[in-house]
Amino acid sequence: MSLGALTSDARGQSLVGFKAGAAMADVRGEVTGDHSPRVDFTASFFVQLGPREGFSVQLEAAFTERGTVEQDLDDGLSTTYDEGSWEYRYWDLAVLPKFTVGSGPVRGAVYAGPYLGTLFTAKLLTNEGDLGIRGSTKPIDLGGIVGISMEAPRGLLIDLRYSTGFGEFDGALFDRVYRRKHSVIVATIGKAWS
Repeated sequence: MSLGALTSDARGQSLVGFKAGAAMADVRGEVTGDHSPRVDFTASFFVQLGPREGFSVQLEAAFTERGTVEQDLDDGLSTTYDEGSWEYRYWDLAVLPKFTVGSGPVRGAVYAGPYLGTLFTAKLLTNEGDLGIRGSTKPIDLGGIVGISMEAPRGLLIDLRYSTGFGEFDGALFDRVYRRKHSVIVATIGKAWS
């Protein structure tokens, strides 16, 4: 087998991998008080279909925490709190068309595509206790992702992305006072295998 054939085989291999890191989550839209990001955990498994260089598609399954920290927040029942943290946990599935450049030990990539999030838990954390709010949160969060990544030797990965919801996530009760969409910046490191 020639060296050219070996190179061609390597370029055509699919990848599988794992990533974990931090998600800086916030919201866009109408809120009742000042809000600031909250930093949470995220982790994902992925399969990259297609060559390691050029165009490919990355399929991803992730656990992601979203939300925000808000001052003077309203629980939708005319109760206000000085400060609270909105905590939403989702299982996400993403389809990310990806373009990779570089043929040496370090490759860079850009990608963008949709995600579908299924709500796992939802809580309002206040100094007076925690409130379960899953029933007042829409169960599906459909949105988009755009990001960049770098693959280093031995399959080490660094990934930075921004995701945002296309629609408002507040359901019955909270939709009286809020019109919010998720907005998340995610930074992860990981490992890929061919």
